[in-house]
Amino acid sequence: MTITSDLTLIAGAPPADVFTLPDAPGIGVVIGAADGEKCERCWRVRTDIGAALPGICGRCADVVQMMRAAAQ
Repeated sequence: MTITSDLTLIAGAPPADVFTLPDAPGIGVVIGAADGEKCERCWRVRTDIGAALPGICGRCADVVQMMRAAAQ
């Protein structure tokens, strides 16, 4: 299990310049920052921050808008 924003699996031998472990031959890991910004509500890194409401992702904007409608 991983806690990541994105994961891509590629078959084949890992390049020489990636992270490897001696007890896991043939497996290499490249680590990098995810594209996007952190949502102020859920803290997930997403590319749709501010699309519907400032500072939050589209998923959270849907929830906030639903909560606002229910409160009226």
